[in-house]
Amino acid sequence: MYRKWDKMRKENIYHRSIENSVRDSVLPNTGAKWFHISELEKATNKFSQKNMIGQGGDGVVFKGTLSDGTLVAVKEIFDLDTRGDEEFIYEVEIISKIKHRNLLALRGCCVASHNVKGKRRFLVYDYMPNGSLSYQLSVNGANKLTWPQRKNFILDVAKGLAYLHYEIKPPIFHRDIKATNILLDSKMKAKVADFGLAKQGNEGQSHLTTRVAGTYGYLAPEYALYGQLTEKSDVYSFGIVILEIMSGRKVLDTMNSPVVLITDWAWTLAKTGKIHEIFDQAVKDEGPEKIMERFVLVGILCAHAMVALRPTIAEAIKMLEGDIDIPNLPDRPVPLGHESFQFFLLNGMQSGRSTPYYNSSYSTSMVSFK
Repeated sequence: MYRKWDKMRKENIYHRSIENSVRDSVLPNTGAKWFHISELEKATNKFSQKNMIGQGGDGVVFKGTLSDGTLVAVKEIFDLDTRGDEEFIYEVEIISKIKHRNLLALRGCCVASHNVKGKRRFLVYDYMPNGSLSYQLSVNGANKLTWPQRKNFILDVAKGLAYLHYEIKPPIFHRDIKATNILLDSKMKAKVADFGLAKQGNEGQSHLTTRVAGTYGYLAPEYALYGQLTEKSDVYSFGIVILEIMSGRKVLDTMNSPVVLITDWAWTLAKTGKIHEIFDQAVKDEGPEKIMERFVLVGILCAHAMVALRPTIAEAIKMLEGDIDIPNLPDRPVPLGHESFQFFLLNGMQSGRSTPYYNSSYSTSMVSFK
């Protein structure tokens, strides 16, 4: 009996030492609130399925209520074998720097160690009652979105990105801008969320990496193919989101063969004088025609395959607000329509999840474009 008790005591000491080690690394650098696992279990009713509100490739999210009545979203992070404490601490440090109305701020975090369940990591955010932009753009929700709401979503995301790129030193590249990572608060204000793949870069410089991460269909070609990461990688993804909001379509039309990428579809219509066919039928007669055209054209420019022809997010905001003219649409190069590129897009989008992969293998199949 004593041996069993002594073993449990030693195990508890061991697990507490692990938790304290991570906590001591996080708190001095971030000021984030440290939650005990018991607080999160109570808030989420022991992480019941009834309270689960989302699940992706890197984690599952539960709705919870803290002891003071505050509604929160508790995200348990997966991939513990590949994402260690250092990566978790890095993510918490990045999110803790973010203080902007269009970015989802971190409320706190938790690390728990257990004999059976192993090490578990959690991030705690304010709860966003209107869900994701992806949900709102779905078949059930798209008809309810007005033109003013869509316009504001686009500007909200743009201003959030501008903050990441210009107000934080060194700048932060989100790397996973997509409709599912844009959340809507009680007033339908958009907030960019999920900084699990975010990376700090060097101001004015590109970053080269062999470990490309993001979501197929939203990845900028120069980043997906060659690992070149700049602020314009986020701008590309932002352009895709603009086109999704304006058209109500998904990033990839997998019902046709070959697969149709939303940028190619929109560019073809715009170039042939059929830009009005891009507008979602639910709002095509609702907003000022010229302003809606402007938003579509900015989306196409932002998602241009050639990085040099993309605007910065600051330039995109000026175009959206009508402060500077929109240049004529340049031609689009071959790669985006090539069957090899579409093969990767199609296979990655079957899950719709954020995916890390090594771009060397990706580029091998694209060698004809080098």
